[in-house]
Amino acid sequence: MKRTIAAIMAAACILVFAACGSGVTVGGFSSVYMNSDDFQDAVDVLIRYFKDEMKGCTLERIDYAKDSAVREEAEGLGKAPECVMVLEAAFTTDSSERTDGLESGKKYEKYRFILTRNTSVELWEITDQRAQ
Repeated sequence: MKRTIAAIMAAACILVFAACGSGVTVGGFSSVYMNSDDFQDAVDVLIRYFKDEMKGCTLERIDYAKDSAVREEAEGLGKAPECVMVLEAAFTTDSSERTDGLESGKKYEKYRFILTRNTSVELWEITDQRAQ
């Protein structure tokens, strides 16, 4: 039991340190469907997406939305839970005019990003996003 707790704590620390270079806080992760590498890969995809596609947005935090959200999304998509990741992001938009459906100068909390893959060894792809 102590080893399990220590392993979980170590994984959480690694995730926080891995995201430090991007200025993004990454919350803890625990799942029966995926491991911490799966989570970190999905986080990396989301950070890259913000850098490349979400111009005028400042990503502040990424959290795992829990297994229940993954299960629900997987059922709706007809996919195995191991092939669906649900992340919630906190970010702000700048004051420039937006054409992406987001409001200018707004802070979004728990904005959901759905990432999917066809098998548990493929790369994650963002397939949906929406405000909660």
